[in-house]
Parts: sequence; structure tokens; C-alpha cells
Amino acid sequence: MFSTSTGWAQRLDDGAILHSTRGVQRWKVASPRLPAGQVVTAVAYVSADSARLLSAGSAVNQTTVDSWSTWDGGTTWLRQGGFTIHETVLAGEGGLDFVDPEHGWWSVGTTAPTGNSEVTGMLLYRTVDGGSIWHQVAWTDFTVPGSGNIPSQCHGFAPAAIFEPASFANASTGWITGQCDGVAPYLAVTHDAGLSWREQTLPASIPSSDGPFTSPPQFTSSEDGAMLVSAPGVGPLATLYLTTNGGLSWKPRLTPEFAPQALDFINADDGWLLIADSMNAGPAGEPDLWVTHNGGITWTSLQSAPANASSGYSPRINLGGLSFDFITTQLGWAAPAWPGEAVWGPDLMQTLNGGNSWTLLTPQVTGAPPSP
Repeated sequence: MFSTSTGWAQRLDDGAILHSTRGVQRWKVASPRLPAGQVVTAVAYVSADSARLLSAGSAVNQTTVDSWSTWDGGTTWLRQGGFTIHETVLAGEGGLDFVDPEHGWWSVGTTAPTGNSEVTGMLLYRTVDGGSIWHQVAWTDFTVPGSGNIPSQCHGFAPAAIFEPASFANASTGWITGQCDGVAPYLAVTHDAGLSWREQTLPASIPSSDGPFTSPPQFTSSEDGAMLVSAPGVGPLATLYLTTNGGLSWKPRLTPEFAPQALDFINADDGWLLIADSMNAGPAGEPDLWVTHNGGITWTSLQSAPANASSGYSPRINLGGLSFDFITTQLGWAAPAWPGEAVWGPDLMQTLNGGNSWTLLTPQVTGAPPSP
């Protein structure tokens, strides 16, 4: 949401793009009419009324990608251009990131979805004109350590390569995060818009044998960002890394537990962290919700599972598997992170008191479904 009334969403069952100017309970379908055989593969919300979208259709060893733009909340879409990848890309695969209306990147895993231990490679495409023209600027083959211009010492066997889509702070600087066998912790950075990459060292003492996992940085301004690192095997508490200089350096802050599920900061100080004290507290488990108002120096328990009473118990609702979108220190929403995946809990929750209590909402959607 870009305000209390205006924002974007994506429907869980069919991936339809939704837009609202009447709050989170009233939505209209705002998807482009796609060519036959294509589906939405990635979307980026640039502003309250502007979005960029990629659709794709795959044949044997080939994927056709079309690029779309809207400036009026999805009422009309312009097909900007297209390109072909000589790889098979699964439906819904890839991460799209725009830092302004013109500069964007699409990162996609090959052979298997990004974030899957069987992924064997990653491709990164870039546009500087809002999506009319795309060029491949980076790649790696995780079965051949050191291949391509994305640094990798992965061994090529599960869980050797679990990589997240690239995340950019501005038109030049971005990161690729994830888990890479033998690297502790993995963080690759670019300062030339993705043309060249190097590993960035973090001030941490997490051994590589623990399989540390880095999550994509979230920036609330051109200078302020947050990133999570955890070693879920046997490692210590998850570490929150904060930057106030656009990612040139990162300062570590400990978190209350060690298996993070979701993070949302609205500025350099105020952030929420959904985190589990057990590897088994997955989408159907019982994670705890914490808040900080001083950039991670101290954390306050908002919703703690009874099983996690040692961390401080308070009345709770199960928020496992949900991601967060706060727009003030009091008003925020929680919803499943990815369309097309199994929904373990409620579709949409709202808090009016900073996460202390949550209310189930039942959104209404009008408009025709996306084209076949």
C-alpha cells in the first residue's frame, strides 16, 4: 500500500494483479490481457498508480518474455517490448525490481525456481527505459564454481545454491543474496548496475558449515536499509544488518531468535520481525512477532506463541507464513507472501495498534479474471 486508500496486490489463486483506491477491502482486477499461453511471471509496483510487469510463456528449452507498463492503476497497459531466453522458465519464476520508472532488473533461476536447492544457474536482465529493451548483464552456473560474472563457489549439489532475486537500492548498486555451499555468509554486490559483481564481506562470525542464509536487503530510503542473516542449522541468533550509507557498510544487531520468516521496516528505526525459535515453526507453526523502534538495539514481543513462553508470552494469533506491510507505526497488514502457493492461514490481516492485535479482513474483488 502507498497510502491508506491506494495500493496494489496480487490474487493468490490465479496471480491476477489488483489495484485499489478504496482501501484494502475493495479491489479491482488490473491485469493486462496477455497473449495466449503466457502468464504473469513478475511484477514491480513503482508508485501508487504505476507498475511494471513481465509475462512469459515457455516451450522446449525456450521462454518468450513480454514487458508491460501501466501509469493509471492498471486500467490500461502498454506492451513495451519482448525478448527470448534459451532456457525453460517455470510459471511465476523470477524477481522484478525497479528503483524508479526507468531502471529495472529481472533475475531468474534456470532449470529450477530461484530459492530451490536444485537451481543450477541464475540470469540477470536489465532495462534503462522502463522495459522497452532488456539486456542480459550477468549470469552464473552453479554447477561450475566461479562461472559467469556473479561470484560463486557453490559445489553444484543440494543445498549448494539457494539464491534470491537481486535487490537494488538505486540505479547502480544492488545485491544478490542466498545460500551458497562453502561461502559464509553469501552476499554479492554490484556498483555498476549489474555489469560486474564481487563478494561483500559482512562483520559476522558465522561459520560456513552452518549454511548461513542472507535475505534480500530492504531499503526505506536511498541510504537506509535492513537485511537478515541466519544460520538455521545450529547457528546463533539471527542477525539483522543495518546500513545508513546505501550499503557501503553494514552494522550487525542481534535478534531475539534464530529462524526469521518476515521483516518489514518503514524507516531506519521502526521495524517488525516475524521469527521462530525452531526450524519446525514453518507456515503452520507458531512464530513470534517482535518490534523495534531504535533500529534493532532492543526488541519488544508483540505476539508470542505459548510454546515460546521463555521469550515472553502475550496473546497471539498465528501469523506464520505471512509477510508484512506497515505504512505507519500503528497501521499495517499481513498477507501470504507469494501467489500460487498453499495458504496456511488467513488471506489478509490488519492491525491498528502496531501489531499488538490483528483483525481478519475479507477483501472484495471486482472485474474479469486475467486472460487465458
